[in-house]
Amino acid sequence: MTEFAASLDIVFDQALDHTGTALRAQVPLQQLSEVVPAHAAGNAGRAGPCAARKVRVAGVNDVLPRIRAHVWLSAADLGENDGYARLWLHLDDGQVRVFRLPAAKLGHQAALTPLAVASMADPRGLLLELSDPEFDWAIPVYAAPAVPVANPQRWGVAQAQALRFAASLDGEVLQVLGQLDSLRTWGSARNYTRLATLTPVQRTYRLQAITRFPVLVAPVLLSAHHRLELFGGKRHAWREHDDAVVEAIDRGRDLTGALAAFYGISRALVRSAVCQRMWGSTALSHRDFLLLLDALAPEQRPASWEEIEPFVPNLPALWGLLGERDRLVALGRAVFRPGWTALWRACAQRFESLPAVLFDTGDFLRAATAQAENTLGAGAWSTTRLALAWMRSRGLVSLLNASRRWHAAYRAPVDPDQCTEVLPRVLGPLETAEGSACEIDDRPGLVREGDEMGHCVADYWIDCLQHGHRIVSLRRPDGERATAQYQPSPTAADTTNYRLVQLRGPQNDDISEAMDDWAAQVQAELNAVPRRSARAAALAAATARALRQGDAPIPAAYVPLDRESARELARVLARHAAQPENRPLPGELLRARVAGFGYHNGAAVQAQLTPGCALALVREPHNPHDAMAVRIDGCTVTLGYVPRPVNADIARRLDAGEALACQVIECDPAAEPCTRLVFAITLEPAQDVVSLRRVF
Repeated sequence: MTEFAASLDIVFDQALDHTGTALRAQVPLQQLSEVVPAHAAGNAGRAGPCAARKVRVAGVNDVLPRIRAHVWLSAADLGENDGYARLWLHLDDGQVRVFRLPAAKLGHQAALTPLAVASMADPRGLLLELSDPEFDWAIPVYAAPAVPVANPQRWGVAQAQALRFAASLDGEVLQVLGQLDSLRTWGSARNYTRLATLTPVQRTYRLQAITRFPVLVAPVLLSAHHRLELFGGKRHAWREHDDAVVEAIDRGRDLTGALAAFYGISRALVRSAVCQRMWGSTALSHRDFLLLLDALAPEQRPASWEEIEPFVPNLPALWGLLGERDRLVALGRAVFRPGWTALWRACAQRFESLPAVLFDTGDFLRAATAQAENTLGAGAWSTTRLALAWMRSRGLVSLLNASRRWHAAYRAPVDPDQCTEVLPRVLGPLETAEGSACEIDDRPGLVREGDEMGHCVADYWIDCLQHGHRIVSLRRPDGERATAQYQPSPTAADTTNYRLVQLRGPQNDDISEAMDDWAAQVQAELNAVPRRSARAAALAAATARALRQGDAPIPAAYVPLDRESARELARVLARHAAQPENRPLPGELLRARVAGFGYHNGAAVQAQLTPGCALALVREPHNPHDAMAVRIDGCTVTLGYVPRPVNADIARRLDAGEALACQVIECDPAAEPCTRLVFAITLEPAQDVVSLRRVF
């Protein structure tokens, strides 16, 4: 090893100081490893973008780190066309660092030393940019692949060197990262470095944890990249770091319990087969989908990603019927009683294009909600509340059947008060060899389109009038027809463009690929530069109407249900009203299931946990797993805890001295322990409620 005197300008990723000023300091090179973590400690493991701060490092003679391997690759070597050079470094401490440099510096060996020194002094990977006379500038690329992937159409010395570089890396770490890849990518240089630089014991424990619970542990220890890339230096993915999970891994403690607490799910789901393999995107957030699965009994859950994946396209539309995160558990119980796979297969046998059918059900629910309130006198209802009640009492298939009947018999009412407005044109009539497009600019036009096409597009008049949506009637030369809905969407350039959000044929049928292409061309015409002023005028008019009129009722609210659907609606409302657990308590703040019921003493007293039985809330601010922990006691024993995802507000209220009461809503001895006991917390003390206590 040699000695080196360095003078680097370094920009690293961290928040500004409390004055909002980017500090500049000169420190010896050997102190950089202390300075960078000291400044950035407040951001370690925190999700969200950080500001950049620049620190100049005036070097002194220092012992250099050893470079195990390195490889230079040109843009052509990598199949890129940006003209930059890339450098992979494998350092003595196990780090892999990748840099983007000017093309003129390709193969410039004098750049290796300052880059290696800066990397070794920055173990957390906070550097954003470096400058030095040896290489002008360098951008660390943390989302680059740990193993350089050369252009397969090109072979030469650089490609052979890339293979030798790959051979120098930790094969076990690479294998574990490779097994994680799904729709997200994990094999980045940053993720490799996080594992390869650990002590041997830590490395073994963390690799074992990732292999045992990949879908749960990987997001805590590593970053899930949307894609690997070779250009930017900023972080484009974040991990969900949790001290309790990391401690459980590194110290060999109760990892199952730590993961259950972190995600707010049962131990049974943590140990289930579905969490023992990595799976891809489900359209819900990672955590929300786990909560949904946890609401299902073990025999109802999918056993693997292969059982989940075919039905993922249905989830956004199903979730859109409820739209509230705190109803995930109720959604799971109401919808998936037949079981995950059995339910989706039953729906697929009855309905083509199931995502579209689910999406259209929202229109039916608006009409049913209005009838529940106006005709049946059922009190205040929302579409999401009615959707949940219907699925709970009649099932999802019944709801979709009712929606299909309503759409088949639909005839839009014409309200004279809403027939006078005419929308400003953006597109106007359009004729090309691919087809024709007619922008509908008034309410009677929408009614005619709905009658001719057999769907409820007339319901979207309020979206057009007050939110700027555009409805366009499309035709193809072969006679195919479709109705397209384009929604205004702000752009980065502070303008408004339109994006296609619905495209339906007659009776809401699917459309051909040719019609899909034609709708995309119409979108491009709507967003053409010459129509920019027309788009702005249309959106301004819609905004003015919304401010002047407020949110008017959607016309579907006045369309009566068919006789059979009306009878089903009455049954749903009657059953819902007959269930005491569905009536909100006065001053109710939270209703949820007790977390950890199966791991405490609740089973011994569950016969005494009748509806209305008073429970006690006990704050545990020093709980080693969660500082916001709220314990639930009843019948002289510990029953469990307020679930972690929803305990923060309750904890803050208790800490502020508010008097809260807790009582049993339902205890089902036949249910799984993780779903057995439902409780409610109210603001006003209930009769005979046990006094609240706080443990310090």
